[in-house]
Amino acid sequence: MEQVLWLHYLITEGTASPIGRLAAYRELSGAGFYEPVFNARAVRPLVKRFGKNPPELAQAGIVLGGNLSQAGDVSVTLPLLPRVPVTYVIWAGDDEMPPEGTILFDSTASGWLAAEDLVVLASLGTYRLIS
Repeated sequence: MEQVLWLHYLITEGTASPIGRLAAYRELSGAGFYEPVFNARAVRPLVKRFGKNPPELAQAGIVLGGNLSQAGDVSVTLPLLPRVPVTYVIWAGDDEMPPEGTILFDSTASGWLAAEDLVVLASLGTYRLIS
């Protein structure tokens, strides 16, 4: 799966470098149809693992070469592909609210990968963080 993802990335004629504007998956071109799959494969496992202990997300991200970000209670940006950074965000739960999370992309990400490939990329990052 990872090799196919790299192949798709390499054959894309994208030229945009990341601009630092974060976008939710649903904001990216063609992503609306795949959002339930994105949430099931990437977001829910992230929240299940780190929702009750967000600092562990930061620790795992740093081990993977990521940088801490400013979103949520804890967030980390991973350089999963050279021009497609992915930001993993957790908000800690409390007695009244369950933990939440999201995964954000640079707004240029859909110029490099199709929406379904971004699901795979985010999932790979999630499972690297979890393991």
